[in-house]
Amino acid sequence: MAAGIALAQDFGETVEVNVVTVDVEVRDAEGRVVTDLERGDFRLFEDGKRVDLTNFERGVHRAAPTSDAKPPAATSAPPAATDASTPAVAEPTTHVVVYVDNVHLHAGNRSRALRQVRELLATDAAGERVMVASQSTGGLDVRLPFSSDRAAIAAALAGIETAAAQAQDADHDRVTAVQAVIAVQRDDIAMGNPCAPNIADPVRGYASQQRQEVRATLGRLGLLVNSLGGLPGRKALLYVSDGIPLQPGAELFEVLNQICGGGAATSGAGYTSQPAPVAGRGEAAVEKPNDAGVGVPMLDASVLGPGAYRAQSAALDAASYDLTNDLRRLAAHASANRVSLYTLQAAGLTTLASADASLGAESTLLQVPAVASLAHENVKAPLVLLAQETGGRAIMDTNDFASELQRMRQNLAVFYSLGYTPQHHGDGKEHRIEVRVDRPGVRLSYRRNYRDKPPLEQAVDRMLAALVHGVEDNPLDVTVELQPAQPMANGHYQVTARLLVPLFRLATITHEDFYEGKLRVMVISGEPGGASSGVRQVEVPLRVPHLQALTAFGQKYAYEVGLELTAGEHVVAFAVRDELGGGASFLRRKVDVKPPVAANTVAP
Repeated sequence: MAAGIALAQDFGETVEVNVVTVDVEVRDAEGRVVTDLERGDFRLFEDGKRVDLTNFERGVHRAAPTSDAKPPAATSAPPAATDASTPAVAEPTTHVVVYVDNVHLHAGNRSRALRQVRELLATDAAGERVMVASQSTGGLDVRLPFSSDRAAIAAALAGIETAAAQAQDADHDRVTAVQAVIAVQRDDIAMGNPCAPNIADPVRGYASQQRQEVRATLGRLGLLVNSLGGLPGRKALLYVSDGIPLQPGAELFEVLNQICGGGAATSGAGYTSQPAPVAGRGEAAVEKPNDAGVGVPMLDASVLGPGAYRAQSAALDAASYDLTNDLRRLAAHASANRVSLYTLQAAGLTTLASADASLGAESTLLQVPAVASLAHENVKAPLVLLAQETGGRAIMDTNDFASELQRMRQNLAVFYSLGYTPQHHGDGKEHRIEVRVDRPGVRLSYRRNYRDKPPLEQAVDRMLAALVHGVEDNPLDVTVELQPAQPMANGHYQVTARLLVPLFRLATITHEDFYEGKLRVMVISGEPGGASSGVRQVEVPLRVPHLQALTAFGQKYAYEVGLELTAGEHVVAFAVRDELGGGASFLRRKVDVKPPVAANTVAP
């Protein structure tokens, strides 16, 4: 809404134009970027119904790597939109987050991957700003806020390699769980009840722990995606890990399946000494030592008694830990915020599994082909899902990531941007997107769905962008005055923020004796690069009597917000939204709360 509205103007319900933008990468059958498509070549569908394009842009960064791009045909327009109402994107901003998941990384794999990421980002790309973050069991650490400083980016990436890589902890826990399974099985056989239900207890414990860690990772990614939602331009998150399991513990449930009749006795793993037979059911186990001479009891299903743990039990248990829905929610959330997820599996080309003698001889069970293959695919599936659903790309099955990383940068630099206006507005629902192109043989990459965020949620995203990334926008000309911190009885400090809003910037409804307006004030605080508090919000009604209008609308409305903070540095973000006019301001301030200095004692 334009500034300086007329006082007598009567504002009823405000209709905000809601344009959904879909960025599309197009490549031909040889993998070359296609840059010569026109508006009429695209068809766009929401929830299966075709929608009309209201916007069409063809964006190409000046410094975009286009060596493999398919040249436009001689009769086509140059790579710029020909529709006068929708001009081409000129040097759009691209925000790239490099997110290194130390919880799910081995040190050697991390070093190989980050070296190649550093090499890519050492070269400039027009409009590109890079943020570097890492994850450990302690939480999320922002190593570098968004920056175009190539030296700072390289230093931040190098600094991550000084942190502990923790994937080996999961390796140890996995083998420990197998050892516990074997111990339980030996005891159960001795008691004449092989594959008793308690054989699955160590695996369930391991799977629960792994599921908790993966959900923590997805939660941190979700919070970071939240903060990116309020940023302009194209946004990509490069997630670097060795992979995360789709079904935590799935490979160990397969171990149970193999032990309890799934066929491992014929797959090279056996028991070195004949266990006692189970009365009435023949031999309890098959004696077939494996190459390492490891004793592992492998049973034929026919010898199992009633209530024993069986193959179907293992399948049901594994499915109960499935994280597909969690991953789809994250993908939908990223799509709603126009964030493309690029997933890099740092493990690269690997053999299926290998035993680690230091972890115990029973680790050879993890080499059984059925187990090793499942473990291998289980950690890849989430990376593929997240990339495909958000218009990104999964980088895996290679030790040379350079070409794929270069392709990621090219995808962000050369693109088509399609826009349409949906019939709904802020319904909070998820909607499916489909893009088709009338040209044979091309392959498309784009986000597959989006959620139509209510205005309040959009405002929270913008406020998070201000808090985390310092992105401010102040069309309402709001000013912030911070009062000195005052100590509180609980050891914290009260900081009062005074928000001043020019009344003439606000929309009003004219009543018989007064003008009515409404503000929504929101605030969130946090430590630099750390966790944030919850969002606080309040609706503020405004009434200006007609007789005072000429004076009042030349002044500023003051609203005070009390902040309870601990001693130290904090960042605070404010949002002031005009509920009638739809305009909003988002501001960020740093607050350094220092305890009062004790009075000096008088020298004798």
